[in-house]
Amino acid sequence: MNTLIKMPTYGILEALFDGLRTAGNDFDLSQVYAGWAFDVLGAKQCCFSVKIDELTLESRTLTAGRSNVVRVSHGLEGSPIGEAFLDRTPRIISNLAQRKSPGCRTLAASGVATIIVAPLSTGQQCYGVISACFESARAASTKDLEMLTAFAGFLASQIEMRRDLSEFKHLSQTDPLTGAHNRNSFAVKSAALWMDWITLGKPFSFAMVDLDHFKMVNDSMGHSVGDLVLCETVHRLQSQLRKGDIVVRMGGEEFCILICGVSAKGAAPLVDRLHKSIGQTPIQTSEGPVTVTASIGLTSPCEVDKGYECLLKRSDKALYIAKAEGRNAVIALEGEALNEVGSFSRMPQTVALRKVDNENGGSIRW
Repeated sequence: MNTLIKMPTYGILEALFDGLRTAGNDFDLSQVYAGWAFDVLGAKQCCFSVKIDELTLESRTLTAGRSNVVRVSHGLEGSPIGEAFLDRTPRIISNLAQRKSPGCRTLAASGVATIIVAPLSTGQQCYGVISACFESARAASTKDLEMLTAFAGFLASQIEMRRDLSEFKHLSQTDPLTGAHNRNSFAVKSAALWMDWITLGKPFSFAMVDLDHFKMVNDSMGHSVGDLVLCETVHRLQSQLRKGDIVVRMGGEEFCILICGVSAKGAAPLVDRLHKSIGQTPIQTSEGPVTVTASIGLTSPCEVDKGYECLLKRSDKALYIAKAEGRNAVIALEGEALNEVGSFSRMPQTVALRKVDNENGGSIRW
């Protein structure tokens, strides 16, 4: 049995659990595992492999005494790691140079004589494999394999818990029909944008989008077609956005676009493209092509705003103006703020509404 333990057992366990508690992703977990494998098993190198799909693993190989990490994706056939993933069976493989498997021969060529492998499995799920490599053909024992298997089970439970939490977070912030962000996510991200505005002066914009006469689609073609129209609208909006911008479904056929880093004037070209993307091409449905248009209200923060809620109300007002003036238009309002009783007061810097030809795709009006 290998006895290369470099610190008291209590110290190893304390460092181990501290590392697992603070690990933020799979890479952090691989670093925690590597430290344990080097200190407790005396491994020359270790590998942390996570499933990408049913036929591929992504492996991170760490070598004792080196800080570099080798990261590769590979198939499952012909390697000790792949075979352990497929049959979910821990194993010790010695005398790798004498094995016919290409994977074993590759390891042997790098100076590895023995490898112990354990799947990262919990119940019906297998998330990957961990392994430890040794230079001597007799460096690993069944006791080492038992410890590695137990550690693999613990790591698998950590991975499962983190993914469940990530999935729960995703579901809690996502509209189940369209895949857009929901109002929970809107509140979190809007608060962050507002904090960047008041502390760093970083601008942002809200574009409130409402599909025109959407009730007629539901009433005449059915809710399944209406759902398809909503999903396709989100897809078209998302296809035009920059990194960091998001689409939020506020309810029904109303959406809010959170646009980072630019004021309403800077966001105007993007919003014009968003507007055109909705209505220029009919949406193909089981009941035939459906053409929908949208009215949009655009705004950005000004100095007298008290919070992002002011922008929400101002973009709503701009949206109402767009609808009142015939729909299929974009209206931008700047420099207005809510007074204490919740009504709008016109500020000196407000730009007057500029009426333009609505036949050319509903250009933006200021």
